[in-house]
Amino acid sequence: AVGLGRGGRPARACGTQRPWPLTTRELHYRGSRIGELAVQQRAPDEPWTRRERRLLDTLALQVAAPAATVALIRDLQQARERLVTAREEERRRLRKDLHDGVGPALSGARMQLRAALAGLGGAPDDSAVHAIEDDLGLASAELRRAIEGLRPPALDELGLIGALRAWCHGLRAAGGIPVSVRFEGDSQIDGLPTAG
Repeated sequence: AVGLGRGGRPARACGTQRPWPLTTRELHYRGSRIGELAVQQRAPDEPWTRRERRLLDTLALQVAAPAATVALIRDLQQARERLVTAREEERRRLRKDLHDGVGPALSGARMQLRAALAGLGGAPDDSAVHAIEDDLGLASAELRRAIEGLRPPALDELGLIGALRAWCHGLRAAGGIPVSVRFEGDSQIDGLPTAG
């Protein structure tokens, strides 16, 4: 068996462990300990010969480089997963901040402006005030689009497949673009992590 790091389950193992002790050799690569090689004798009453021990030492040297590569790949995958998760969490936070902060402020300003216009009787010479109200409406709509773009709520509500279907339906409805959606093996896609 080849174990990476200190302790824990082996990264790779071959054969079945017998009820007698293991012989281990540390795996070192470029001056760092990356794991260990564990082997067993064929029988408890057959000790390792000097030649077999030298062979184990040589084998440990040969296994160290590929084991270091496997450890590096594993560490890179974990780092990528942490990065993607952090990015998605930041998007969620930004979406919430925009939705709960700037969005209501723009909507409130627009409603106050409408109330002011109604109080003025909507006189024709108040075109600048109407222009401000229109601009606030456009800003609110643009903010909603930006919020949706950060992380479409359909991803959380419907999952990846449902969100893609809803998006394609929106394309058909908005511009008459003919879009056909078909998924095979839905259960495989449903198991993907949210941050992926």
